[in-house]
Amino acid sequence: MPVTVNPLDDASFTLTDYCEGSSNSATVTGTSGGTFTFTILPTSGETIDASTGEITGGLSGTTYSVTYTTLGICPQSSIVLVTVNPLDDASFTLTCL
Repeated sequence: MPVTVNPLDDASFTLTDYCEGSSNSATVTGTSGGTFTFTILPTSGETIDASTGEITGGLSGTTYSVTYTTLGICPQSSIVLVTVNPLDDASFTLTCL
């Protein structure tokens, strides 16, 4: 009887840093169809979309650890860190001469 050895899923993905008040979704570069979760559950009401990796309510200056887990026959997980950067301060003072 033949035996099939299945390859491990590829759980690679990218999730880039972004600025407070905006968001971005993860790009799966490996096996698609997995789920995203926080590796360490945040305590300030942040949420993550399980299918896109989009973080809602991310706090400025905070780095989140995001895990992607594939759902295939040979599932795998990988972790990426993403930081929410503070917005630049564009205020200025105009002085008349």
